[in-house]
Amino acid sequence: MEEEKIIRSEAHKFYNLKIGGGGFREPIDQFHLLKSRLLDFYPPASKAIFLDEIKASIISNLIEHRAKAQGGNAKA
Repeated sequence: MEEEKIIRSEAHKFYNLKIGGGGFREPIDQFHLLKSRLLDFYPPASKAIFLDEIKASIISNLIEHRAKAQGGNAKA
C-alpha cells in the first residue's frame, strides 16, 4: 500500500509541474511527456495507478474550473 501512495504522489507532482499548473504546453506535448514518464514504471499495475491519479487530477481541476468560471455547470 505504501508503494501506491508513492506512485500517486509522483503522479500528482508530475501533473502539477508538467500538465496542470505550471506547464502551458500543447496537448500533444503533454501526451508525449506523460508517455515518457510512464517508462519510469515497470509493472503495468504501477502504470495504471499513475494514470489513475493523473485522471483524478484532471477531473478535480475541471470541477474547480467550472466552479470558478461557470458557476459549477458545464457550458451547453
